[in-house]
Amino acid sequence: MKNMALKVFKVLLGLLFILPTTVLYVMGVSLVIENSISDARFPPLGSMAYLAMAFVALLSLIWLWARHSGYVLKDIQIWVWLGLIIGNGLFFHVMSDPGPLGVYTMTNKLMMGNFKVLLWFWLVGGGPALFSWYLLYKVYRQGTRPPLQDYPTENSQ
Repeated sequence: MKNMALKVFKVLLGLLFILPTTVLYVMGVSLVIENSISDARFPPLGSMAYLAMAFVALLSLIWLWARHSGYVLKDIQIWVWLGLIIGNGLFFHVMSDPGPLGVYTMTNKLMMGNFKVLLWFWLVGGGPALFSWYLLYKVYRQGTRPPLQDYPTENSQ
């Protein structure tokens, strides 16, 4: 029973970290598609590249989340590493922006007592970035633990 509760907790924790940004991503894709259909032209290449990179990043994070228990760092595939690097790069790019989502604006608003900024931090990629670091740490720890060895017990009589 305790094992099942722990598995449910891990699934809910993963959903808490990944789901808000995924929903924001799906909304962004739908807006880009809707705007391109209404204007009868292709969306800008930059926004399509950004959305494609975010898709690869979210897909690799979901893959790592689903399969992290059986892997060590050297077994993780190269496309997963690239997706995690791209996702964290996009997150740092958004946070370094001097605009309304940048770290400077967020810090100023947080100092004034506006805690909605933390929700925006979570939505624009803070949750998946922190979760990817957590999963990579867990995979690293799996590779450094010594394997369990079963020694035969000797009965001395």
